[in-house]
Amino acid sequence: MRNPKKRSEASLLATERRQREDEAPRLRDEVWHLDELSIEISEFRFGGTLLAARYTRRIVIDHAPALFEIPCSEDRCIGGGFDLTHDVMQALRSRSARFEGEDVCGGQVGSGPCGRVLRYVAHAKYR
Repeated sequence: MRNPKKRSEASLLATERRQREDEAPRLRDEVWHLDELSIEISEFRFGGTLLAARYTRRIVIDHAPALFEIPCSEDRCIGGGFDLTHDVMQALRSRSARFEGEDVCGGQVGSGPCGRVLRYVAHAKYR
């Protein structure tokens, strides 16, 4: 059975993330020449050695915030996640067609660090 306290913490964090997204500038205003963007995401456990999740995010340019925060997919992680905003926006502003990067989750699992690693490859098309 799931811990109700953990569920309320996760709900609060999701609400805070949605609020940051609502308050962020719109991607179409920040990178007006961007036409398409997709980000292939791979999340690894144990310091980057065991694949935990893989998926592709297709960004709806007209509605998306200029904010690229990805929550950690580890159920037990507290306070973690990945903030790719700076690197993604820098690449988009320089009109990079393909770019990649990596971030480590700073959250906690029990008494130790989460340590999940997120690697991404992004593909962008411009007008």
